Amino acid sequence: MMRLYPPPDAIILGDKSTEAYYETYVDCDVMNPGAFHTNGEFLVFRPVDMSSGERKGDCEFSQID
Repeated sequence: MMRLYPPPDAIILGDKSTEAYYETYVDCDVMNPGAFHTNGEFLVFRPVDMSSGERKGDCEFSQID
């Protein structure tokens, strides 16, 4: 079990054995981009709104065709 206190703003895991996901736990964004080499999918994470500078935690899954 991993414990972090206080929790960080974001945790990015690199586990190729599980599917890509994005969740929020107690104001901490937790994401796993998945295995890029199998299907070319990757994750784009924008923690701040570029126009206002406010924290937004936007996550988008993309794929290279």
